[in-house]
Amino acid sequence: MKTLLSGLVRIVAVAAVALWCVAAGYIAVSVPDLPTEALSQTFSPAESSPFSKDDLVRAAVVGKQYTFNAHDKQALYDQIAAMNARAAAEGDQSAVADAGFPDVDAMERAFAEADERYVLTPDAMSHLDDVWPVAVAGYVAFGASTVLALAGLVFCGATGGRRRVGGVLVGAGVVVLVAFAALGAWAVVDFDGLFAAFHSLFFAAGTWTFSWDSLLITMYPPEFWVGMGAIWLVTTCLAAILSIGIGAILRRKAPAS
Repeated sequence: MKTLLSGLVRIVAVAAVALWCVAAGYIAVSVPDLPTEALSQTFSPAESSPFSKDDLVRAAVVGKQYTFNAHDKQALYDQIAAMNARAAAEGDQSAVADAGFPDVDAMERAFAEADERYVLTPDAMSHLDDVWPVAVAGYVAFGASTVLALAGLVFCGATGGRRRVGGVLVGAGVVVLVAFAALGAWAVVDFDGLFAAFHSLFFAAGTWTFSWDSLLITMYPPEFWVGMGAIWLVTTCLAAILSIGIGAILRRKAPAS
């Protein structure tokens, strides 16, 4: 019974450390604004949008904050309204003129009737709202995996010593590298297929596809997501390599005294 419990704890610990490595990559792309800002600055297609590059970059950052962080609809709508006001002042007749919207509901009603190149339509906002619980689940997974990994490693250290802890760390790192190598190969061969498969896990078909010139897509073009995937991949692989390195050190036999 004791051996069975020890084996189960090791399996849980390996899974928790592996999940932590994956979640660390998620945290790297979802919490700080810098990746979103840099990738949007690089890839947002201002030439196919009625808005300037600076406006698209700012909208991408505020949209990321709405979807993954503060979930502040007022801030997102204020940004879109400000962009449209600038475009209208420059003579764009299709922009939503800022008539001093009294509240979010008034902006929402105005945006519902506007061209999708200028606003986040109800469908686009619905998709961002669908992402929000998935984003929260990612943060929960990071916290839970941290607690489980630490508890499992402490248990393994107490019952089997440093070599057992090292074995868990090496095993987790190898699992992550093998899995992400497969995903990376899939991304290289067919990124669109991987992107679609990932979305199909969480969202209903048809709820996450939009016109190429819609505001949502010009804020977050396909190249943006390739860059985000690369940051996630690199961060997770570095965490896995670190896990393997530390594990290998712990697995070495202590020198004879």
